[in-house]
Amino acid sequence: MTTFQNRQSYNSSLRSSELEEIARRRRVEEEEAAAMQREMMDEDGLNLNLHYNYTDFFTNNTPQQQQPQDDE
Repeated sequence: MTTFQNRQSYNSSLRSSELEEIARRRRVEEEEAAAMQREMMDEDGLNLNLHYNYTDFFTNNTPQQQQPQDDE
């Protein structure tokens, strides 16, 4: 093999391993995203984030304590 062919072969194998690493990272990220999605679901399959505002948990007005206010 010539030097050019050796370099081409090396670059091809390097690129293949880079593409494999990119694909592996993408799979890991997708698995982590799926795990986080499952954690956000309650046992009935309802997304808990749809029921309460995220900021309600950082105030004194937690969702369990909120009472409807009457307009008098």
